[in-house]
Amino acid sequence: MKNIVAIVLITFGVLSVSVVVGGADNRIKINLAASEKDFILEEMRHYVSTIQQILVVLSEDDMQAVAKIAKSNSLENLSISEKKMKKVLAKKLPKGFQRLEKPIHKMFGNLAKIASSGGSAKQIQKTLGNSMQNCVACHATYSITALNSDKLKPKSLLW
Repeated sequence: MKNIVAIVLITFGVLSVSVVVGGADNRIKINLAASEKDFILEEMRHYVSTIQQILVVLSEDDMQAVAKIAKSNSLENLSISEKKMKKVLAKKLPKGFQRLEKPIHKMFGNLAKIASSGGSAKQIQKTLGNSMQNCVACHATYSITALNSDKLKPKSLLW
């Protein structure tokens, strides 16, 4: 389990260093209103927090807690305001971004099913690792830019 946590931390560290040190940022820019950008970034931070919580309870062999945490983040548990914002964003976000993002909520639902049906820690780890490939691909491909409402010029954000 410690190896999985180390791999996740190293992956995020390498990704952030390669983006900053690698020179020009050639990622696809997504221009959104500041509130839309904030929604997406908050959701991403929530994913990372949820994955961290799952890893902790998984290391304690607490599959009930894994199932509870994962289920609370599945597609079926999105709030009404989250569903509304996702409908708005679906019209604005590139299809490639959406193809990478949508499976993340499904992954949480799958984790809940695996954990509650007697699945193993290795199955949970494999599912997390496979799904996080989407996170890495998305962060390597896209950059969200908030439109400055005063001048309607992009205000770049490195994430």
